[in-house]
Amino acid sequence: MVKIGETKCPFCGDHLKHRDYIWRTVYRKKGIHQKIKVERVICVGCKHVMRTLSDELLPYRRYEAEIIFGVLEGLITSE
Repeated sequence: MVKIGETKCPFCGDHLKHRDYIWRTVYRKKGIHQKIKVERVICVGCKHVMRTLSDELLPYRRYEAEIIFGVLEGLITSE
């Protein structure tokens, strides 16, 4: 996973180029779920394929980062 706007591979430091897009379901506040388009990039040197994520998303998680951190800090409960 790389942040949006990064141009260097975290593994080898070579250039990243656009590969394609995938759809990801994200769960937001108040039970709203939304499908978003996530860009995948490929490293020109080592051929690793990575997804670009914004700050509102965490790798391998379906809930947005604000909800996850709120639960961990005890600000969000099941009520």
